[in-house]
Order: sequence, then structure tokens, then C-alpha cells
Amino acid sequence: MAVTANDVSELLNSDLDDAHLILEEGRLKVVSRDAADDFRAGLTVASAAELRADIDLGESPSEDTLATIAATLEQRVAELGA
Repeated sequence: MAVTANDVSELLNSDLDDAHLILEEGRLKVVSRDAADDFRAGLTVASAAELRADIDLGESPSEDTLATIAATLEQRVAELGA
């Protein structure tokens, strides 16, 4: 499953309450924390809060930063066997 810089940007720029990036049936979706709980068959890849806590993103992360985060999340998904 390819996680892209666009996926990361969508997650970080989401207006949803406690936005999470989830993988369900081979598709990535940005949903609220409450909705993520409803996707029991899906895999939570990351939350916007988690990324902001782990990485100094500043006001507007560069494309390179977004691509690096995407590669890290893609590796996370691969390690979990999804």
C-alpha cells in the first residue's frame, strides 16, 4: 500500500476532530477519531496529533518532509502486514 505525501497532507490539514489516517480494504481514508473506532476491520496508520507530537512540522511542511513522513508510514503499514 502506497502512502503518499498527499495522504499525509490531507491528514495534517484535516478539519476533522482528532483526524486519523486509516487503511481499509486497500484504501486510505482520513476520518475522525470516532469514525476510526467504527472502522474495526481497518488499520489506523497514524493520527495527525501523533505526527505533530513526533515531528516538528512548523506551519507548512515542505513536500520533502511530507514525502519522508509518507515513506515512514508506508513502512509501518508493510511491517504490520497490510
